[in-house]
Order: sequence, then C-alpha cells, then structure tokens
Amino acid sequence: MKALWTWLCKVRELPGPLRYLDVFKLRRFVTLKRVVIFVCVVVGLHTGLNVAAYLALESELARVRAAGIEMNLEKYNLPIVPDAENAAHLYRAAFSLLERPSSDEEMPSWGFVYSAGLQEALLDAELRARVKRYLTEPDVKLALDLLAKANAMPRCNWDFDYAQGQDTALYPQSILFAARPFLLRVRVRYLEGDQLGAVEDIRAILRLAERTESDRILFSRTVQCFLCKRCREAAAEMASAQNLPAETARELSARFEHLAETADITETLGFETAFTYAWMEKLKGDARLAKQYLAESPASQVVAISYPFRPLYRLGEVLALRQCREIIDLSKRPYYEVKAQLHLVRDRFPTDAWVPFLHLKFSLWLPFHVMADFVATHAETQAGARVAQVGLSLEAYRAQAGTYPDSLDALVPEMLPKLPLDPFSGRPFHYRRSGKEVVVYSVGRNGVDDGGLRQMRKDGNKVVNPRTDDIAWRISR
Repeated sequence: MKALWTWLCKVRELPGPLRYLDVFKLRRFVTLKRVVIFVCVVVGLHTGLNVAAYLALESELARVRAAGIEMNLEKYNLPIVPDAENAAHLYRAAFSLLERPSSDEEMPSWGFVYSAGLQEALLDAELRARVKRYLTEPDVKLALDLLAKANAMPRCNWDFDYAQGQDTALYPQSILFAARPFLLRVRVRYLEGDQLGAVEDIRAILRLAERTESDRILFSRTVQCFLCKRCREAAAEMASAQNLPAETARELSARFEHLAETADITETLGFETAFTYAWMEKLKGDARLAKQYLAESPASQVVAISYPFRPLYRLGEVLALRQCREIIDLSKRPYYEVKAQLHLVRDRFPTDAWVPFLHLKFSLWLPFHVMADFVATHAETQAGARVAQVGLSLEAYRAQAGTYPDSLDALVPEMLPKLPLDPFSGRPFHYRRSGKEVVVYSVGRNGVDDGGLRQMRKDGNKVVNPRTDDIAWRISR
C-alpha cells in the first residue's frame, strides 16, 4: 500500500495537496485511547446541547401557556351537543346535496357567481330563467330548506376531534358551496321585487359566516371574510336597486355589527399554534411517518428531525413558538397599531430558503408564518362588516329624513351609539356624496385612501383599479 501511494504521487495521479501528505505517518497519532476520548467528547457535547435545547423548549412552552394558549388539542373540542339539537348535522347534509353537479347542463360555471358583475349578468332574462330552474331542482331546494332549519338552531358543533391533528376533517370549502344558491337567490329575489326574501337570504349567509366561528381551523377565517364581502355587495346592490325600509336597514346593520364584534382571531391563532406543534412532535416521534410526510413535501429533509440534529430541531421549535406567541399578543390590539410589528415578526425568518445553522426549512412552520397575514384577513372582515353597518345606517337615516346626511356624525346617537372605527387606520370611515353616488369605505391593508376603489378582475384577466384595496359600501342610483 505504501509503495502504491508513492507511485501515485510520483505519476501525479493524486491532487496536489495529497501528494505531500503521507497518511501513514498519521498512525502514530490515532490510538484507541484518543478515539474513545474523541467519541466521549462528541457525545457529551451533543447531550449537553440536547438538554439545553430541551430546557429552552420547555421554558418557551411555559411562556406560551402563560399567554393563554392551550397546548392540549382535546381542550379545543366543543362541548357535545345532542344530535337533534346540533345544526352541524343539517349543514353537512345540505353540503352533500349542493356538491352534486347541476342537472342543467347549460348552467354557467360557478365562477360567475362570485364575480363583481353577477347583478348585471342576471338582468339577462334567459340566464335568470336558468338560475331559477337551478334553484328549483329537488336537491338544491331540499338543501336550502335544510340550511334554513340549521340556521334557526341555536347550537352548532362540527364534531371535529382536534386531537387527531392533521387527520382532522376540514370543511371550509363546503360553506362556499352552501353560499352559492343563496348568493344567486338573493339577487333573483330583489330583481323581481321580493325584498323581504332577499333580506332573508342575506341573513342566512351572515348566519353561515358566524357559524364558522365555532371552527378553530385558521382557513375558515378566509371563508368568513369572503361571505361577509358577498353579503355586503348583495345588500349594497339591493339598496341601489330600491329604497330599503328603515327597519330592514336597521336589522341588517345589526347583523353586520354582530359579525364584526363576535369574530375572534386570537383563539384560532392559539389553536393553530398547538395544532402545528402537535403535528411536528408526532413527526419527530415516528420516523416512518416523518419520512413519508417529507417525501411528499419539498419543505425539508429527514435530516431535520433525525437524532443527530435533534438539538437544532428543538431550537427551531423554540423560535417558531416565540414567533407565534408574539403574533398572538399583537393580534389582541387594533391592527393599525401593530401592522409594522406584524410585518417584522412575519419576515424574521425566511420560508423559501434554508436557515444554515438550523438545518431546518421554516416552511415546515408555514402556519406560524402566515398567521400575521390572517390577522390582516380578520381585520378585513371587521372592516367590511363595519362598513356595511354604517352604510345600512345611512339607508335607515335616508328612509326617515328623505336624504343622506352631510356627515357620518349625524348617525349618532339615533342610528348608531357611536361611529365604529376603521381597523386599518383607527379613524372613522371615509364618507363621500357625489351626485347619485354614496360611498363609505375603509382604507384597507395598504393604509392609503384610494377613493373607495379596490383592485378587481373583469372580462377575463383584465385588472381594474390596480394597486388599490379600499373596502367600500357603494350606493349608485
């Protein structure tokens, strides 16, 4: 072997540095005693780091619990409700009926149901006839009856076993299916002069939005924001088409106020913290499950949860939990006060790049990262509901006085006990009267007064009003 080494060096078959290194002379330094000492030092350092990381994790978990975040997923389960009193069973039955395809092959795609031009589309007599035909289909008619009965029931328990972690069945998309026929029928009814029926459908959609409050899943807040937006648009369209009686406007205003004040994001954020942490701990304790999960996701590598890297993995958990706790603390304050801080917390760690010293890609902790964005989504729900509340109060004022007031201050105290504030600015909403148009709006996430305009898509992918995000109640006569 020594002769082979010498020959390889001589004929320059080895890289330059290796030619001048005689590895056989290293034998004198490598002894059994030194190997044992080296192994003991490495094991000792790893154990010490592991213990230190474990203590840091336990300390952070104690702070999380002190902040009111319950880490026991079973405690997030709602109290059991007898089947006969549980609205969730009727909702699920209605969802299953509405998820079936329509028997009317000419029925337009559901994309137009959520478009801003739905009102204009339904002015077409042929399209409206097809929509009415769809609404009278047996499955749809039965589903609407079931939804009406479910909305009237006082209690709703979705019967989710949150202790199952990622195996928990999610349902938010089903609520969107349930909202479709209501969104169609509310417009058909008021176009045909059935104002009471249209109001009834708006109330039903708002009730569905409120019922998402009993679900702890973070993404159900997006559904709630969506339903609030569609109800606001439908109510504004109805008020534009015909004058609303004062009592009707007051009732709808109270419904929107209830949605704005009862929606709570803090508990949902706390649940998502425990939900994701429990799932990651499950992965850490089940190597086969971890390999299967990580093989299906480019989020990380198995090395991130293997034993040699356990201290670094625990450190990653500490940092993620700390980030989550800070976001939850910030969510308890008005959005306009904490917007800058939320961005700092959200952007503290990258999600699309490796954190070199952690050997852990933070997209594994995606729910922690997007929580800041959902605080903003929650603020959008509040802003949209409050804008509708003020707009409907203006309609009640007009019904009594015959004209709109010059200022929102005129609504207090007869129509509103006090003016609600814009969660994006901390100030009253903007109000403008110009000709036949009345607009009440929030400045939206960007905090800039865009004149009540919001970016939208029309005629395919054509973008209208780019870089605007105001949330508006708009009446045009």
